[in-house]
Amino acid sequence: MTGEGNVSSAQIVKEVKQGQHLDTHSYKRNSVEYARNNPNNDKPDNIND
Repeated sequence: MTGEGNVSSAQIVKEVKQGQHLDTHSYKRNSVEYARNNPNNDKPDNIND
């Protein structure tokens, strides 16, 4: 997350769940939770477009 400094993944996931990052969601893979930005329609922001 831009401007957050050094923050653990667990802290970011917690903040996402609290609604502090509106353009981000959390997901679980192999029992580990991650934060991921929501997709948007801005070509410069998206990979493989």
